[in-house]
Amino acid sequence: MFIEPNRMAQTTTEPALLECVSFDVFDTMLLRRCTTPTGVFEVACRLAGCDTTRPGLVESFTQHRSLAEAKARKAAVKETGSGEVAIEQIYARLPRHLFGLDELSVEDLAEAEFQAELALCVANPDILAFYRSAREAGMQTGFVSDTYWNGKRLGRLLATAAPGLTWDFLYASCDHGSSKSENLFRKVLVGETLKGRRMLHVGDNPVADVEAPRRLGIEAHFYRQASTYFAGLLQREGSTFALVSPSAAHGQRLDGGLRSLRRCVANRLATEADAFALGATVLGPIMAAFDRFVSEEIDRLSTDGRKVAVAFLARDGFLPHCVWTARKGPAAGYAEINRRAAALAAIDDATGFKPLLSGIEKIDHAGVVEMIGADSPHLRSFFVRQPGGIADGEALCSKLPALLGKETVSKLADSMRIGLFEHMRQAIPDFGVCTDLVLVDLGYSGSVQKGLRRAMKSAGLPMRLHGLYLLTKDDSLEADNGDTIRGFIDDLTVSPQTKLTLLSNIAVLEQLCSASDGSVRSYQDGKPVREPDVRDAAQIELSHQAQAGAIHFAEQLGDHQGSRLDGRVDFFGSRRHAGSANVAGRQLYRSLSRRWILLHSQGMRTPATRNPR
Repeated sequence: MFIEPNRMAQTTTEPALLECVSFDVFDTMLLRRCTTPTGVFEVACRLAGCDTTRPGLVESFTQHRSLAEAKARKAAVKETGSGEVAIEQIYARLPRHLFGLDELSVEDLAEAEFQAELALCVANPDILAFYRSAREAGMQTGFVSDTYWNGKRLGRLLATAAPGLTWDFLYASCDHGSSKSENLFRKVLVGETLKGRRMLHVGDNPVADVEAPRRLGIEAHFYRQASTYFAGLLQREGSTFALVSPSAAHGQRLDGGLRSLRRCVANRLATEADAFALGATVLGPIMAAFDRFVSEEIDRLSTDGRKVAVAFLARDGFLPHCVWTARKGPAAGYAEINRRAAALAAIDDATGFKPLLSGIEKIDHAGVVEMIGADSPHLRSFFVRQPGGIADGEALCSKLPALLGKETVSKLADSMRIGLFEHMRQAIPDFGVCTDLVLVDLGYSGSVQKGLRRAMKSAGLPMRLHGLYLLTKDDSLEADNGDTIRGFIDDLTVSPQTKLTLLSNIAVLEQLCSASDGSVRSYQDGKPVREPDVRDAAQIELSHQAQAGAIHFAEQLGDHQGSRLDGRVDFFGSRRHAGSANVAGRQLYRSLSRRWILLHSQGMRTPATRNPR
């Protein structure tokens, strides 16, 4: 159950009778910006000065750090009857020589890990709000934690993660030689002269934070880290991570806090079975990671006096544009340009109709007319002569200019170019003065960008084009004349074979990201003339709800990014650190596909009030 920040947790004791509220620290008041606590060990390894270029060294260090803790606790049980230890006792059992750390003391290594904790720990906004409401109500507040960090360091962690935070007491198990499941809560009651029924404890461990205090008559509230369903989802993602990303030997731990944020968002949802939840927990992280990628690339391009304009391409760019707008990114356009429009705008150049028809194995006369918007007696005669009235698109490409006539082809291209560029002037801020135009889309081969380049060359427009795509077919990409093409999920992020698997079911992502308007067919006075949207109303509504959930996640991301003293919590990491950090958002696509198919087969619908438009 989620603790609402504006009211006390529900307990069997009246809130007015409570005089004290205590909180667990890790995974309750503090969240770590890594997928598991071993992410702290990975950062500690780097801070200690290990040669992390050695293959396998980081992974070996993190495992040895866990083994050292297990050995220290086992020895402590034999000596004192309790497994509680301090961080120095743990590092005393680490084989320092193995990692070239002989010259460092146990205290040095402990300090390296503590600095890692300082770098990774952030305050949980939900628990922090509840904590402050308890203080405002005049209650004693404090922390009770099973930890190898002593009270001084634990207090420093809390104060760094939540500047200005104050408390009446703080009990660390290593200071008292007893865990919460043993006698630590009894020591709290004695030390603070409290009666159990007048105290509430909040924590995430069902044994240490719920069963143990209740044995002493202390009220307890379980703050779950994740539901059974969502925990299973995270486990499945973790198990497939290395398969999805060839560079993910150990970087899966350092995700910038994305998993912690997803858990917080999921805990607030009324249900995890609807499309809104799909958007909030899976689609939203993908779009937010892509949004970050786009933002970084635009910043990189905006140098050397360049004037950069940005356009999200309809229809698939609808959701990325919504997320960009929700994040309050720089001004960007939403341009309705598809492969057909871009190709037709350039059919009078040397490539002709090939970009439009070469990939079509079978097409009839009606299909050609529908696609190009033109007909001729010669074209009709051509199809009459074909077996069954069916032609191969590749073969048709070379014949179409003659079948239609040079004048018709020229008029088709001119008409589409005029309408297209007028639309771009109206839809894209600074289009008329930019030196560089960024095109944002789902992908995949950059066909729209290639068509635009040819059309712009014919029209004498000099600006460079830069395609930023969610998913790319890297062996199909090409750019020249200063143009660039970048893929967020490229072949260096996931293996090429995995990429083919993702692309085989890409229609799932396209539907979730798409606007409910039909695809553009032509332009009139710069305004798009659209085809009908062939999806049924229920399917469109399902997409709307998933989009609303994704936007909700983006908004939550913005709220959490301001929760540190320096105002920056980087959930997607920098490309300069932890090479696979950005993969955290990319690998979620598999979960997205699975859940979309399930929801669609069940006909799941959610209230229209969540419609993002």
